[in-house]
Amino acid sequence: MDLEGRAADILDRLEATRLASGDVTVFDCYSKDVREAFRTCAAALADALHKAYTGTAANMVLPVTAQQLAEPVAAVKEAASSQRSAQLERLDKALCQLAKAVAGVSAGNSRVEALEVLVGQLQAMRLLEYAEAQKQAKKAPAAQPQQDKAPPPKPHPSPEDPLAATAVSDCLRSLGELLSIPASTSSHTPVGGGVQGGGGAAAMASAVARKVAELVAQLPADFFKPLVAPGTLDAAQVEDLNEVAEALQTEYTVRRRMLLERLKVTLQSFMWSPKLKEMDDGQRQEVENVVSGAMSRLQPTPSVQVGDVYSVTGGDVAAVVAQRTVSGSAMGALNASVKSVMIGKVPDRGGRTEGRAKEANMPDWKPRSGGGGGGG
Repeated sequence: MDLEGRAADILDRLEATRLASGDVTVFDCYSKDVREAFRTCAAALADALHKAYTGTAANMVLPVTAQQLAEPVAAVKEAASSQRSAQLERLDKALCQLAKAVAGVSAGNSRVEALEVLVGQLQAMRLLEYAEAQKQAKKAPAAQPQQDKAPPPKPHPSPEDPLAATAVSDCLRSLGELLSIPASTSSHTPVGGGVQGGGGAAAMASAVARKVAELVAQLPADFFKPLVAPGTLDAAQVEDLNEVAEALQTEYTVRRRMLLERLKVTLQSFMWSPKLKEMDDGQRQEVENVVSGAMSRLQPTPSVQVGDVYSVTGGDVAAVVAQRTVSGSAMGALNASVKSVMIGKVPDRGGRTEGRAKEANMPDWKPRSGGGGGGG
């Protein structure tokens, strides 16, 4: 796997552990850039590793202790504290030192190598912690609470399916970000590490429900009701509606056909790829089946019907007109994380005209001088 592929794999694993926000890119994972998004991710990774060694894993026999990691973890967090502190590869060197402390041997001198060791170790520690928690849960007898004492607090249940729990946590986190709910409301981590601190997923779910109820209460009473009820249009209005619908149907059918034709040409170019030609007949046929199946589901005729107008609500219209590309005040809503990507050094492609030697041996231009000879 090449460097960029390794960096993409690291980013996927960082997102799976919920340590990387949407602003962290593949380029951050292998370049020398020290953008704020990556510095925040690096500090969170070091902190998560230290917590993993001080949690349930503290009772396990491990080659390194939390005390031994304290100094390199502090070095990473110090280097990630500001742009100036992280420059001159100081952050990368701190990550390499932490990786060496975790692995017990040198983990390389590049950012990619250090991140591979650190992320892999964090995932392993969370899996060990999860297995240890399951083991202790099976050993612990079911104690009946005494009547004269308050029952002990119930531990957060460990789900049987870690993937399902992670998916639920991801959905809750996305809802929290969408509704601007502080992340401190729930410090949930993937199932490999259990739920630590805060109220966990339940607290986040409650906060989301309260926030949604507050927002819905601010909307008009008929916000989710159809704007046009069936039977409210007279014959002339229905005729006008059908005429507009027919014109739009024709227009967007032409547009969809054009886009489908472009997609067809693009897919054909991929089918001529040398990599595809290197595959055996079975793999190549499988790719062709996927492409043909996807194309068959894309129809040129829009699926919108005239009767759909009776189900349109105020919320549907608000979603359509929320962002205006022609309004300067709405440009802030069109921001995307890709616009913040810093491009590293690229090869010099030239293009400058100054300093180039003359390509043709042409005489310099001079003004005509007087005194020339004349005819007889």
